[in-house]
Amino acid sequence: MEIRIRTDIIFGLILCLVFLSGCRKKIPIKEKVYCLDWADMPYHNQTEDDIINQLGKPDKTTLLKIYKSNNWFSIYRPLIRFLPTYTDTVLIKELYWKQDSYFLYYWLINKNSVWTSVDGIMYDPDHVQF
Repeated sequence: MEIRIRTDIIFGLILCLVFLSGCRKKIPIKEKVYCLDWADMPYHNQTEDDIINQLGKPDKTTLLKIYKSNNWFSIYRPLIRFLPTYTDTVLIKELYWKQDSYFLYYWLINKNSVWTSVDGIMYDPDHVQF
């Protein structure tokens, strides 16, 4: 009795396992809920690496220099509260993902050389305007 190993089947199974292990975890949204603010979102005060391990690589990463101004787009205005008292600017790292029809933002501040989440929002741009 001869046992033959089908390399194509084994290769296919390995590909499936790799694909499934690399899938992003999605933040669940209830039906007819179009926006989650920071209080409703997970990953509070977690490091950038912890969040990326949960959600996968962000679609976009941006560094924002926030300063006192009324000219910020509405979604960014609340970030002004993170301005330290000793300076008029703060550097914030923005991580962005698109999940289905939702935009997901996490904002992080560098604390002791570690980027840590301090705020975020998830919303459906077709239903929520700022």
